[in-house]
Amino acid sequence: MKKVYMVGSLVLGVFVFAGCCQIYDKCNESGNTQLANEVETKTKEGNLTPLTAEYDVYVYQYFGNLLNVDNGDSLGQVRTAFDGSYKLYATFERLPDPGDGDFYEGWIVKKNPTSVLSTGKAEKVSGQYYNYYTNEKDLNDHDFYVLTLEPDDGDPAPAKHILEGTIKGARPSN
Repeated sequence: MKKVYMVGSLVLGVFVFAGCCQIYDKCNESGNTQLANEVETKTKEGNLTPLTAEYDVYVYQYFGNLLNVDNGDSLGQVRTAFDGSYKLYATFERLPDPGDGDFYEGWIVKKNPTSVLSTGKAEKVSGQYYNYYTNEKDLNDHDFYVLTLEPDDGDPAPAKHILEGTIKGARPSN
């Protein structure tokens, strides 16, 4: 009789474990995790790559996926590092050309205490927009990146948000 209970308990335990694994998998596919996975897949499909071999060689310490917050289908990646100077490199895919007089501008944000710094205008080379920025200060505490669409009106404040993402302390797997 003990063997029947032990076998029954073992079988029940296997079913409970399998059910928990399925629930865990479904939970991981919801919310931000699902969005992050979608961006990662689209990023690989979009073949986001640095513009020159120089950037391929450089080891960036921090990485983030950029999600579209403007109902478009553009996306991007941002990488940062500090090795005596701060370096930021962001690439964007499926970013439409801005209208006459408008341009894209990058921003890094620190939440507490609040600090917002422009990383300059995004440039277009060989059909792809990118944003490259350096600074003598270590700005890795600015762990949020925003790409905005700016009118050429002389106002230095950020305008319409297009892409956003958190910069995390892990390099992407290649």
